[in-house]
Amino acid sequence: MWDKTHDELNDLTAEIGKRVDIDNQLTQLAEEASELAQAALKYRRALQTARRDTGISPTPKPEVAAHFDLIEEASDVSLSLMVLGEGFTSSGIMLKKANRWLDRLKEHDTKIHEEGRM
Repeated sequence: MWDKTHDELNDLTAEIGKRVDIDNQLTQLAEEASELAQAALKYRRALQTARRDTGISPTPKPEVAAHFDLIEEASDVSLSLMVLGEGFTSSGIMLKKANRWLDRLKEHDTKIHEEGRM
């Protein structure tokens, strides 16, 4: 199942990439990335609303719907990157950033522990 879907997706994105010039591919990516940012913020508000947090701006959108929207927008960004082709994501860069992120989390935990709050 995965291989067939993955192969079909590669074929489709390659065809789209041939039909849409780089300027418009980048425009599409920017639009999708903006929508992803909005979906992430809306999901955050939906989580706060569901927890009944105070001092927030509640949203009427249910948490499940906001989560689905976030997945959809993340998929749109991934699809746009696939259309752009190889070289628009880097495992090496992601690995470096993931390590840096984890280091920050560990440093934060250490500070909290030293302050006796953990």
